[in-house]
Amino acid sequence: MKSLFRLPNLLLLAVAIFAFSSCTTDPDFSIPPTVNLLDEVGFLANDATLSAGSPIIVKLKAEKGDNAMKSLEFQQDGARMTDLTRISIDGTGASSAAELLFDADVDAFTKEITITPHATGLADYTFVIADEGGESSSVTISITIESDPPTLSATNGILDIEATPGVLTTLALDATTSPSGAELATLSIYEGDDLATGTDRFRFNDIAFEGSIDLEGDDRTGLSNNKLLIRGNDVDGTVESFRIDLTDVNGLTASLDITVTAKNNVIVTPLEKEISGILFNAGGGANTGGLDLDTGVSTNSDVLDSEIKDEGIDLALPNDQNWKQKISAIDGAILKFADPANFPEAIDFDAVDSKEAVQGIFDASTSITVSNTVANGDIFAVSDNGKIYLIEVVSVNITAANNDDSYTLNIKF
Repeated sequence: MKSLFRLPNLLLLAVAIFAFSSCTTDPDFSIPPTVNLLDEVGFLANDATLSAGSPIIVKLKAEKGDNAMKSLEFQQDGARMTDLTRISIDGTGASSAAELLFDADVDAFTKEITITPHATGLADYTFVIADEGGESSSVTISITIESDPPTLSATNGILDIEATPGVLTTLALDATTSPSGAELATLSIYEGDDLATGTDRFRFNDIAFEGSIDLEGDDRTGLSNNKLLIRGNDVDGTVESFRIDLTDVNGLTASLDITVTAKNNVIVTPLEKEISGILFNAGGGANTGGLDLDTGVSTNSDVLDSEIKDEGIDLALPNDQNWKQKISAIDGAILKFADPANFPEAIDFDAVDSKEAVQGIFDASTSITVSNTVANGDIFAVSDNGKIYLIEVVSVNITAANNDDSYTLNIKF
């Protein structure tokens, strides 16, 4: 029997097969798109640590491979991002977590992307480019969000407070911002898991609030011996627990747990003195216009030993109407008005019998630079050189024919 395949024929067949296979492209292989983060000023291109609240801003560049690009997908820790409000593309909010690409973008694009990051800790953000051929490429950046909150403490370190039942007691607070410098935003008081209620229970910086209060001005950059007033329970022996939360603009919170015990036998410091005095119109003669609250003696309005002064007269008005009938503090003293709106019960001046009671009224009163028109029964409080004075206006004495107008005052300190 003859062989159908001779050696020369086999060699020719092998050569033909090799030539055919070497000239044929693998139909399952295509070049994927390329994608990277551009390292430019103002844009993140590498792993980074950000302060809380800082956005993630990148410049993403992509170019097609063998096939047109189809979509740009946003992922956080390997999962497609679902909160589209966190994503902005060239200043416009994203419409999908897998944005479809159109027009020239299917070939190449460079886009500025801003993402609102997670609250704290580490997360990976991945940008995935898919093309029409089923290929995809991605780039990932790891972001750590600074998680140190602001600090909050009691100035004197005392967190278990005793208060006379039904009376405001003072807790002085100190606070600093987080290392990022994020401003402080709100001060809140909780009982258990709920915001504390009651419109007359809490005051901060002379302002009554219920549950939570927004911080303003310098308080947004820190607290130093700021007064938080808390009213003791009306029932003697009642112990109330509160949590004070200080939250910054990034949502980071510092907390302080305190207890307030209503206690009738709180140690009190007797008053140093109870006196009367007359404060005269500053438009009068010598030794008028000022009042030394330690002695009740009338002085000139510029005498530094005095604490309060009259505001004098308005020369634009007729003589019988020109007394301003207003008072202010002298040389660094702090003047406050005991606004009845701040006190659930009217102040009984005669019943004030301790320095603590005077301090409590001062703390709950409203700071003023110049008073409104002074009237009979008004109560003021003054702080000067570490001493607190309580003042009751007994009478306002108006004289139409001259500048001998005056206020008769009762003073306790």
